[in-house]
Amino acid sequence: MKTITIASTKGGSGKSTILSALAVRATQETPKVAMMDLNFDQGSLTQWWHVRGKPQSPFLVQNVESIQRDLRVIAAMGYEWLFIDSPPTGMDLVEQAVAVADAVIVPVRPGFFDVIAVQTVTWMCRQHRKPFAFVLSAVDGRYKTLTKQTLTALSGLGPVLKTQISYRRPWIAALVIGRTGPELDKDLRPEIGALWGEVKNLAEKGSVQ
Repeated sequence: MKTITIASTKGGSGKSTILSALAVRATQETPKVAMMDLNFDQGSLTQWWHVRGKPQSPFLVQNVESIQRDLRVIAAMGYEWLFIDSPPTGMDLVEQAVAVADAVIVPVRPGFFDVIAVQTVTWMCRQHRKPFAFVLSAVDGRYKTLTKQTLTALSGLGPVLKTQISYRRPWIAALVIGRTGPELDKDLRPEIGALWGEVKNLAEKGSVQ
């Protein structure tokens, strides 16, 4: 089983949005996809899963008490992919999620403070020798200079995925009805398809191509 942790210490970075879309995209290739919501305070992913109708795939692991124990259980059940949504606070929990990952994806919105916020997660990834990569989220075409500046800053801190998640209303509107952006708007399918390809490659090969 491959485990992907979505981590950021800044709220509103797009973790749950990206994770839910990746998990749904993964189900197109295998019915054995699981998710874990460690953001106990907000629980956005948990709410989304309940509104979606509590599907078996992507399945949500509930009442998490021991990440490593639950990992062994779902791996034994034959799940091929596990996506972990980490909290923006509670660094011990974030580090546990990083430590069990095959790859860590760090969503970053274009902006100065968002770039600063990635340093804790990247330090954890290096400490645990986990492959990681940044993905730009909520990219607005009207602010190309800001996006370029953010990319330049991130490239000095670690690898950046080529795929960018656009600032489009369906990404947000879909969540409240238990769907994902690409399920509402077919124009978003190339984005998540490309991102899924890069995430798989990072998990399987440990590097960004």
